[in-house]
Amino acid sequence: EVKIPLSQQLHNEALKWLWKDPTPTDIVSDDVACAQVVSFIIRQILKDFPIITGTYTLWDKFKKDKRFRPTLDYKKGVIVLCATGTGNGKIRGHVGICGDNVIMSNNSLNGKWEPNYTKETLEKRFRDLGGFKIHLFELID
Repeated sequence: EVKIPLSQQLHNEALKWLWKDPTPTDIVSDDVACAQVVSFIIRQILKDFPIITGTYTLWDKFKKDKRFRPTLDYKKGVIVLCATGTGNGKIRGHVGICGDNVIMSNNSLNGKWEPNYTKETLEKRFRDLGGFKIHLFELID
């Protein structure tokens, strides 16, 4: 039996939710639901992963959880995170999952999971405008 790597499973799961609202019960409102949505998608792969509603708390979890490893590559299934409170205060942080040359994340306007950024547009918004360090995490087997 071929074992699909967890990072590929995460990418596949993220694709399943495109154009849908993965968290219609809205523990937090759609305009700040990115961490909740990414947590929900991770939980479909890692059943014990908690639902986390803040990017800073999610960042802290990734740093401590041995199943996640920092990486420098924007490749499919990699989680891209800018933790609220660590930028220059102009904009809030954000988190998403890399797809094929896109970063899928929660759309704050409608709560749908969409291909909202490319590497370039994400870096322009969050690094250049927001002053964030962009953290990339890979799910490892």
